[in-house]
Amino acid sequence: KDSTAAEIRITNSQKCLRTTDIANVGVTSRHHTLFEMLDLGSGPCGPCTEIYYDRGEEYDPEKIGFELFKKDIENNRFIEVWNIVFSEYNNDGSNNYSKLARKNIDTGAGLERLACISQNVPTNFETDLFIETIKIIESKSKYKYSSFPKSRQEILRTQAFRIIVDHLRAAIFAIADGVNPSGKDRGYILKKLIRRIFTSFAFLETQENVLDEIIKSQIKVLKSGYSYLYSFQNKILKTFDTKELFNLVETYGLPKEFIDDFRNSDFDKFQFLAKLTQQNDALLNLKLNSVFLYDQSSTLSKVIRIFDENFQDVSKTSKGFYFLVLDKTPFYATSGGQIHDSGKINGQKILDVFKASNGQHVHKIELDDKIEIKIEQLVDCQIDVKSRYKVTAAHSAEHLLHEALKSVVDKNIKQEGAFKSSEKLTFDFYHYEKLTSEQIFNLESHITNVINSKIDSEVLFVTLEEAIEMGAIALFEEKYKKIEGNLRVVKIGGVSTELCGGTHVKNTQEIEKFMIVKLESKGSETGTNKIQECVANLKIKEIRSQKFQDQLLVISNILKSGQNVLREFEAALKVAFDIYQRAIIENENSKILVEVEKLKNLFNKDQQYQEFIITNNLDTKIIHKALGELVNENELKAFIIINIGVNDIKYFAVQNQNTKTFDCQSLIKALNEASNGKGGGKFNFAQGGTSNLDSVEKLVTIINERNLN
Repeated sequence: KDSTAAEIRITNSQKCLRTTDIANVGVTSRHHTLFEMLDLGSGPCGPCTEIYYDRGEEYDPEKIGFELFKKDIENNRFIEVWNIVFSEYNNDGSNNYSKLARKNIDTGAGLERLACISQNVPTNFETDLFIETIKIIESKSKYKYSSFPKSRQEILRTQAFRIIVDHLRAAIFAIADGVNPSGKDRGYILKKLIRRIFTSFAFLETQENVLDEIIKSQIKVLKSGYSYLYSFQNKILKTFDTKELFNLVETYGLPKEFIDDFRNSDFDKFQFLAKLTQQNDALLNLKLNSVFLYDQSSTLSKVIRIFDENFQDVSKTSKGFYFLVLDKTPFYATSGGQIHDSGKINGQKILDVFKASNGQHVHKIELDDKIEIKIEQLVDCQIDVKSRYKVTAAHSAEHLLHEALKSVVDKNIKQEGAFKSSEKLTFDFYHYEKLTSEQIFNLESHITNVINSKIDSEVLFVTLEEAIEMGAIALFEEKYKKIEGNLRVVKIGGVSTELCGGTHVKNTQEIEKFMIVKLESKGSETGTNKIQECVANLKIKEIRSQKFQDQLLVISNILKSGQNVLREFEAALKVAFDIYQRAIIENENSKILVEVEKLKNLFNKDQQYQEFIITNNLDTKIIHKALGELVNENELKAFIIINIGVNDIKYFAVQNQNTKTFDCQSLIKALNEASNGKGGGKFNFAQGGTSNLDSVEKLVTIINERNLN
């Protein structure tokens, strides 16, 4: 045929992460969240056939036989290992079919299932893809993995082992491909996988140090097919940092699907999860009216609900921890960056105050056996007035600081976060450069002038539209849109107007003094420094990456915009770092390819059956890749290399796997004996090495004696 008319054939596979049936992972022997496949809603299509493998009666304990297959009963005997589509048509997405110009066969095999069958193990999880990692988890847990669990507890533990190794593999690939845990889209899926890994750890009561070890174990297992994962190992380890993962706040409990994972399970050792689940349900169902009184420091309040430490309803207290809900309360609950009030109820110290799901203030208290509190009882509530005063002054000072930053430094500055307690006020914001000493002095002077001007503050209740019209700052506008009724606006004269639920001074003179005692540059400065390091490193390595240059332009435009861009800036940085890492890897790979070609060209192409060369200080990785390509290109030849290093000598012998003319294993054995070296291998590939640098001549003699040419 004319070469231009020759049909083109392409083999394609891609990693696919799917969590629609995540509940089946660990339950069945074959479900995974990560696999390789082709998922098409339109495009090439045609009739298909499926290949099943019969694993025999030992995987059919009830001797149901072919009925398992016919009735599509979940089983471990008849396993679908291959799906083949004979692509004849093109589907335009609306079920209109036209004949393909080039017909082809789209074939998809399940790697894990084929491995399970070829290795003759009970399930996918006992294959070499997972078993070593499972063994590591076993060594750090008080429980053992069972391929054939029988009791309820054994089944749950087996599921936990399998969830960890499956989700870990999926998460490793996701992180390496640029996904970060977040609250939406791909980031939420990753967050969900990580969360399930850690809950499974907790159920298996593993030691804390297991995580790093199993991540490294999985990357090692995957290295032959996905060597690039090594470059992302530190990033993956950091993303799994346990200090950040379980920041589960008592106020809000846990996501619904997280609770569903553990509902109706016999998790006797998982008490903290059970407790949070109960709390979540208790607070979600709490519909009673409870009022927070901003301007009162003491009240006589009625107890309308009592929860014990497990968030079970009780009618009265005894010794221990309890959570009280009152008809009215003077205690501010932690929110908006303002810490809760301290104080006492019936003389007993308050440990915490937080908001329930429906807005009620919940008071955590520890009681001794001398104090009893009952439902409907009136209790004496006294807040710590001095502490409240300091926190209130700090919150009003925060509003003034926000305004001052806009007036003195940049009108586009916006609060990114804040914390107010009786000891300090912190304020987070984004700015493209570090504040100068002069700017800090001007900020302090500006705020001091406002304090000394003795400006009154007032609280208004208006709609969101009215608040925006009067120029009020709405830091969380989307949240406010969901609130029914009027919103609370704190107005400090003509200086500051903000939507806010916190406590504030009546007059600015109550703040007394303001001083900036510490300024820390975090995100932007650190990120900019890292980018500069990347630029310098690329220059040193003489790497030109247009994608990286384009991303630098994106970052530059974000910084120049002067808007509230911290999140956009951080997201753009992550993209830049990913591009940088890939550029480094691609550069290293291209250098390896150049060195591989150089090494291949050293061989004498005139030799018919055996080629042998001596090299100096070559990377073993380059030698392996070159030899692999050589034997694929030359089916009848054996290739031998002696590589002389600074401290040792390494020798390699390889031939095509279909060639049986040369015994590589036997040669390496002879070389080891002659040089007191070590090594081994198989008939078609073997390697060894010695620290005896004086043995080169002996080695060459032995190789020449076995020359087939």
